[in-house]
Amino acid sequence: MVTAAASPAVATVRTKASLLSAQVPRLVSVDVLRGLAMVIMALDHTRDFMSYVQFAPEDLAHTHGALFFTRVITHFCAPVFCFLAGTGAFLATSRGKSIQQVSRFFLTRGLWLVLLEFTVVDFAWGFVPWAHAGVIWILGWSMVAMALIVRLPVRWIAVLGLGMIASHNLLDHINPASWGKFYWLWMMLHTPGRIPVTAHFSFYVGYVLIPWVGVMATGFAFGSLLLRPDHRKWMVTLGISATALFFVLRGFNLYGNGIAGLPFGYPRSAGPWSVQPTLSLT
Repeated sequence: MVTAAASPAVATVRTKASLLSAQVPRLVSVDVLRGLAMVIMALDHTRDFMSYVQFAPEDLAHTHGALFFTRVITHFCAPVFCFLAGTGAFLATSRGKSIQQVSRFFLTRGLWLVLLEFTVVDFAWGFVPWAHAGVIWILGWSMVAMALIVRLPVRWIAVLGLGMIASHNLLDHINPASWGKFYWLWMMLHTPGRIPVTAHFSFYVGYVLIPWVGVMATGFAFGSLLLRPDHRKWMVTLGISATALFFVLRGFNLYGNGIAGLPFGYPRSAGPWSVQPTLSLT
């Protein structure tokens, strides 16, 4: 009887996977960026738990430059975590993982993260489980969505991801109330807010599926660029272009600035960008 371990076909597949893994080493830069985001996130959590400040650091009526910066810089963290989760999954395919294996990983890991958010994470934040849908929640549901999306061609994944990121602000004017009894679904998809469950219990959706699924999908497609011989040129070009586009859109209030009063976190959005009394707050 020939066992699976001794099967020539299995041995050949494993050998090819091992050779492919050896040819595509782990990219240290991806791990460094992920680690840097963790350090910055720790800064924000330390300020949140250890400082005496009684107001949100983004509250321009009370904050000052240094405090404001400790919060603004942490807005890079969640996008980095979500983006690199997609990138790491693509790089796994370059080291021998099949699309089916990556899809299964996304599904199981995603559901596990959602459970951890509602139990361990929520209890750690405020001793109240099932109360808050935060970063871990959205990473989990984005992975569940990616379990299906990864089966598409990479170019279509890129189009889907970038499309969600670029167009989601067109939906800002839609009020959850317009969905009737399914208002909670729109709040999970696009508009953050508190969803009442019973007369005495509700949970807060802080991170929504649109556009975060798009961020992870874009990260997955970006992984293909990292394997190109000219990937450094692509990264510099894309980085400079995206940064310039950000300043143009925000500086001239062309598109994507928050509508005053919408709950994009706490405090509520102050609306379109404007010059502030000091350069540090501007």
